[in-house]
Amino acid sequence: MKRLPNILSAVRLILSVALFFLSGCKVVWFVLFIVCGITDILDGIIARVWNAVTPLGARLDSIADTVFFCAVAISLFIQIPAKGIVYGFACVIIAVRLVNLFIGRLKFDRWGGIHTAGNKWAGVLFFVCAFFCMLTQEYIAIFTEIILAVTLLAALEEMMILLTAKEYEENRRSFFR
Repeated sequence: MKRLPNILSAVRLILSVALFFLSGCKVVWFVLFIVCGITDILDGIIARVWNAVTPLGARLDSIADTVFFCAVAISLFIQIPAKGIVYGFACVIIAVRLVNLFIGRLKFDRWGGIHTAGNKWAGVLFFVCAFFCMLTQEYIAIFTEIILAVTLLAALEEMMILLTAKEYEENRRSFFR
């Protein structure tokens, strides 16, 4: 049972890859999207409750989160036309995230992201907003602006942590803690 969190992350990773290919099948896409969201919530809770937090699990969770984010973002871009500024902000966020990966690798000899509260909020907002954007496109502009702002702030906070930290803390909640 201690492997269940890693299994859930692996399932999310596999299903996230499937999302890339299923953006045209809305019902199947939604089911996979919801299952990915549930596994994302459960893997961390179960790992902490069962004291099954491992470096492999944290890395697998980060990889699955990244693939899920990319799959959903690409699906949304395919399904819903966006303004050029959205693509620009998305590229800035991706660039900051990539720089963070390389900072972690160069400074701490580790690939991966930090599980900050900001990154968690960005993930929750992304999930909720993506869900509503696929259902209705009425409020897509405000949803997109909120997601982009929170995600960029979370990525910049992670960068500040990586640049100032003496050691790698994958579960650091905030720059201010």
